[in-house]
This record gives sequence, C-alpha cells and structure tokens, in this order.
Amino acid sequence: MNDLSPYAQRCMRKVAGMEEIDCLDRMIYAARFSRPLLGHFVDVASRIYDVPAAVIMGRSRQDRIARSRGHAMYHAYVDGRGLSLPNIGHRMGGRDHTSVQHMIRRHAIRHGLYNPCPSSSPKTLERFGRYEGPEPTEANPWTPEMAVTGARR
Repeated sequence: MNDLSPYAQRCMRKVAGMEEIDCLDRMIYAARFSRPLLGHFVDVASRIYDVPAAVIMGRSRQDRIARSRGHAMYHAYVDGRGLSLPNIGHRMGGRDHTSVQHMIRRHAIRHGLYNPCPSSSPKTLERFGRYEGPEPTEANPWTPEMAVTGARR
C-alpha cells in the first residue's frame, strides 16, 4: 500500500473503514461511484459514429461529428455521475451550457428518448429536427443513410 499516492491511501482506508456502515449505505456509496465518467460516453460515441474521441471534443460542426458529440453529451447528462450542463460543456471543449442543452434536446428528439431538458413551447421543438428512428448502438452503428434529409421548415 506504500506505493500508492497519499490520496489513494486515504481512499483505501475510507473503504476499509466501511465495515461499520450498514448495507444500504454501502449500496448507495457503490452506486454513486460506479457510474461512468464522461470519457466513457465519448469513447462509446466514438465507436458508434466512427469518429476519433479527440475530434468529438473539438469544434467541428460536421454532421457525423456533431451527432456523436450530442450522443456523448446526452448520455453523460442522463447516465453519468450527475454532471451539470455547465460541467459537461466545460469538459467537452469549453462549450456554454446552452449548447449542451441544445444537443441533448436534439439527440432526444431524433431518437425518441427521454428529454431531460424540455422546451417551454412545442414550436421550439420543431427546430431540433425530426424523429429518425432508434438510437444507434455499437451493434447497429450510425450511417449517413439513417439521417432524415430534406427541408425542415
């Protein structure tokens, strides 16, 4: 244990001292710290959309890259460790929280998912695109043919 950093040693002592804590508290502790980090969602989006992770974190607005970024942001917000919109934006290349909110809404509407950032008016939702089918997965990765094309207005 001496080859660990002081922080890691404190964490190890903290976990070892959990014997006094009841089962429910241990389950809550495990659930809180077992949720994936933002990097995990970026890696998954990278595989699904066939885009390098470094490019997802960049500033490009190409369709495939923007969709992969939206996928990562959506899942980081919904499935992540309770990351806030500003926190996700900061970690995803210094974006504003409203940019993150827009991408989350857009990804949810495109794939018929739960929208954690609902808009105030139905007319606003029309700007975010149309339903394109189920969300791409690693088993069924995204292809350009999956995108709904045509005029939006």
